[in-house]
Amino acid sequence: MKRRQTIIVTLVIIALGIISSFAFASMKKAPKRKAREEVRMHIPVAKVINKEISLSVPVVGKLIAKDKIEIFSEVGGVMKRTNKDLLEGIHYKKGSLMISINSDEYKQTLKSRKSDLMNLISKTLPDLKFDYPDSYKQWLSYLQDFNVNNKLAVLPTPINSREKFYISAKGIYKSFYDIEGMQTRLAKYKMYAPFDGVITSCNIKPGTLVRAGQKLGEFIKDSQYELAVSLSIKELPLIEVGNTASLTSDELTNTFEGKVSRINSSIDSKTQTVMAYIAVNTNLLKEGMFLKAEISSSKTVTGFILNRKLLQDKNKVFCVENNIVKEERVNIIQQKTDELIVSGLKDGTLLSKKTKNLHEGLEVKASL
Repeated sequence: MKRRQTIIVTLVIIALGIISSFAFASMKKAPKRKAREEVRMHIPVAKVINKEISLSVPVVGKLIAKDKIEIFSEVGGVMKRTNKDLLEGIHYKKGSLMISINSDEYKQTLKSRKSDLMNLISKTLPDLKFDYPDSYKQWLSYLQDFNVNNKLAVLPTPINSREKFYISAKGIYKSFYDIEGMQTRLAKYKMYAPFDGVITSCNIKPGTLVRAGQKLGEFIKDSQYELAVSLSIKELPLIEVGNTASLTSDELTNTFEGKVSRINSSIDSKTQTVMAYIAVNTNLLKEGMFLKAEISSSKTVTGFILNRKLLQDKNKVFCVENNIVKEERVNIIQQKTDELIVSGLKDGTLLSKKTKNLHEGLEVKASL
């Protein structure tokens, strides 16, 4: 009986404890929930400012020598050694001897022809003394000064047409002009530099037999070049002769200034491009180099420069208006490697500098 009372008391105490805990719990106030903070993406923006932009055309081309000649021999013979051997890389000043071909045999033939002319005049003198006494003295003086080792002097001038026909009938004029032609040919046994330059290729060495018409090498002026570039039909109206250009190379740190010297009037039917040439004067460049050029145009447009990475779907950009992302169309005026010249946005438009994870209608926080 006593044990039963103990159990009942224990259960009552437990029940009172539970009731008390619930009572105290109901007296505590429920904790307030924190308000959910709105998270917006922060994106950098830039204000669009339209302005007058001078257009330029980027091109790539190959450098060629402006003055370049192929050296051919018009006469035959053994090539002689000179002060400077004809070798690749050898420089010559204007007027210096480049090539000398042995002309001993030809000189003897020329002397023989001069001697023939001398004999013709000698045989004609007696008749001149009798028929044309007024001309006799000048022909005699000419004969006395005649030297087969020297260049022919100009023949005396006839005093009238009768004397002229008489001299011609004796074959003197024909012989004289034949010799003049041979003297001109004799000069071709030596070749002189037409300008300051360098040998870029050589096909013969001293002691070698040269044939008439044989190519001996190439000679260029090594300080004046032209960059040959191709212009598209769209770019052609932007470029004029005289426009300046900035030339660069991936292999050099220098920047070279050039000028458009000429533009071809014919269009390549295969590529639909036109060749233009940019003149540049420097001895730091070499023929055959590939260079980049930025040709300045005299034409200007109203617009702004856009980083190519910001362009979406070929003609759209992301802008921000009242912290809402919007897509706007732009007009592409000119495309370059990393930049575009575009129009179509009003001054003050906030252009997003970011494109990743953006879409139209997105709420963002813009910061200049």
